[in-house]
Amino acid sequence: MIKKSLIIGLILLAGTFVSCGNKQGECKSGPLTASFSVSQAALSEMHLTGDIPGAQAVDRIDEILSSGRSLRMNIYELNSPDCINDLIQNRHFVSPQNIEDSRDVVIQDNETVCAWNRNSLYEQCINEPLFNSNPGVSREELKPDSFYISEALNILKHDLAPRTNAHYQFIPYKRKYGINGSAPAHEPENITETVFEVAVGFASELDGWPVIGPGGKAYIHLMPDGTPVAKKIYRKIPGAAVVTLSENDIKSPDEALDEVIQNNHIDMNKYKLFRSEFGYYYRGKNSIQNVIAPHYAFFFEPVDGRFDTRIYHIVSAVKGEASQIVSDDQNLELERKQNNIKDITPAQEKSL
Repeated sequence: MIKKSLIIGLILLAGTFVSCGNKQGECKSGPLTASFSVSQAALSEMHLTGDIPGAQAVDRIDEILSSGRSLRMNIYELNSPDCINDLIQNRHFVSPQNIEDSRDVVIQDNETVCAWNRNSLYEQCINEPLFNSNPGVSREELKPDSFYISEALNILKHDLAPRTNAHYQFIPYKRKYGINGSAPAHEPENITETVFEVAVGFASELDGWPVIGPGGKAYIHLMPDGTPVAKKIYRKIPGAAVVTLSENDIKSPDEALDEVIQNNHIDMNKYKLFRSEFGYYYRGKNSIQNVIAPHYAFFFEPVDGRFDTRIYHIVSAVKGEASQIVSDDQNLELERKQNNIKDITPAQEKSL
């Protein structure tokens, strides 16, 4: 029962609209532009970044702007050459189901269940008999972290390359263990642990800048021997550059922070800023997003230290004429939320 609940939860995380990153839902054949890269240097250094790069990028952009140095960043199309049809055909799945009420395309073939969100092309696949189902091994029997990261990177490279002319790469972000624990009833403190799964998380970089937001992450779940049992990835990846930005097109951290405080009426007598991030912002698994551009993220907490009322705000870092591109794309997502859009399925998907 626990396993089935986890499987259902994994599928339901997935939801509505575009394939191929195209507003009209048309899938055009042919490569986007160049190649996708993976950071192999991370395998030897074994440094799990967490959210540090986004925070460090705030200081980096502040130094560039305050010193008057030149800057080049881009707004990129966020798209993919994969239609829902292609994803199914390339994996040789059968018995597809178009589940409109859940806003997902969900298909199953033998041991594997996959779900794709039509808005974001967020993909989740699990191997039902293996996911969260093996007895596990002791920590001493696990392979080195570098082994699991290498195996997971190979899966990402296989699934996502080639894609973009931008320098887009994944770097190790987090590593988590799935652990079983048991103890005799008369000795509850004498716990025996086994690790049944290793989940490797990756963050991403775009042209050397961190990608902030959930869409910049990928997660691969492996058994202790390295067998893949689940993956959570976004198939929309930066493609062609829409416009090139200079230092004059980017808001400073102070400008962006003031905008957030004023527009959201944040009382800084009651709140304090505890973390800031800068980078290319990639929204989550249900969102409509067709371009990826520089943004700031600001995280606030009450001065009384309560954690239950922490808040955060995302704001575009782009100003000037190019800011309209970001606004237009954001408005598509706002419209989806306001109108509770459930399913705008391209015609070619209706035949599944």
